[in-house]
Amino acid sequence: MIRKMDYAESRTYAIKSIRYFLEGTGGKWDWDDFIGIPLGFPDLEDLQRFCNELSETHPPTVKGWFCSEEGLSSLRNRLADLEGNASQPSHQR
Repeated sequence: MIRKMDYAESRTYAIKSIRYFLEGTGGKWDWDDFIGIPLGFPDLEDLQRFCNELSETHPPTVKGWFCSEEGLSSLRNRLADLEGNASQPSHQR
């Protein structure tokens, strides 16, 4: 049986997943796993939706990229926000 991650673990997973994506150091399916498997917390799932939609909201301008540089900049900003927030779900703050 797989144990569900608590909020702090899910938040850390989101931070690492986004950081690895931006650095290009993640595994082949890490990004797909991150955007495709709901984390179970509304604020983190909103972030997952944002990430999943980047290629549509900020289409790539370079062949082979997931999104544009503007999209990557938006993702960096979301990562900074996530890293700066307290480790409690927004509904518990």
